[in-house]
Amino acid sequence: MLAKFLLQASLIAFGASNSPNIHSYSYEILPNSQISISGKSNINTFKCYTANIAQKGDLLSFEPEGINLVSFYNADVDLMVKSLNCGSKLIEKDLSKSLIADKYPFILLNLKEAKLVARYPNKTAKYQASISMTIANTTRDVNVDILIQQIDKNTFRITGNEVISMTDFKIKQPTAMLGMIVVDREITISFNVLAVVHKNALTNYTTPLTGKSTLPQMQKL
Repeated sequence: MLAKFLLQASLIAFGASNSPNIHSYSYEILPNSQISISGKSNINTFKCYTANIAQKGDLLSFEPEGINLVSFYNADVDLMVKSLNCGSKLIEKDLSKSLIADKYPFILLNLKEAKLVARYPNKTAKYQASISMTIANTTRDVNVDILIQQIDKNTFRITGNEVISMTDFKIKQPTAMLGMIVVDREITISFNVLAVVHKNALTNYTTPLTGKSTLPQMQKL
């Protein structure tokens, strides 16, 4: 119900003055995509890689005419905390405990908006993206600079990183060896995502202003 309300509000807001182009896309995040979490402790550094973030789903984009800003609905990626490989079972266990993975198993990323900043050669563009990030049941909005490169007609590589403070997400800093090893509050979330995107016809989509959306939810592959 909340998602439907937000979509209605977006359509009304855009439609009132900007006459947006509304597009539906199917996307598939390929298995060789990667999200990592890195940081440092009082004795060394660490970097944890995802085992697999392959998933697929559908999203809507809202593109007001004359504005280099795109808003999205249902553009989600999730990261299973316990899939992280840190090269150390001790670090993995402590990180999983700090992120309360038994109760909140996923880090959730939701792309809300993307503003074009610059275009480069090799079909690459820089965007400033607004991303809603949920960690351990706490949600914060962050602005992230991302690069999007078109590999072929339907395949895109999306890269970027963001430094966050664990205290902003009410996360207790991981510790080990009876508190002798303490991880710094700031960690970096980096992503290198390869996605195949196909534009859908809107024939099976009914705007929430007059009916219900038929968009399916994201699925793990």
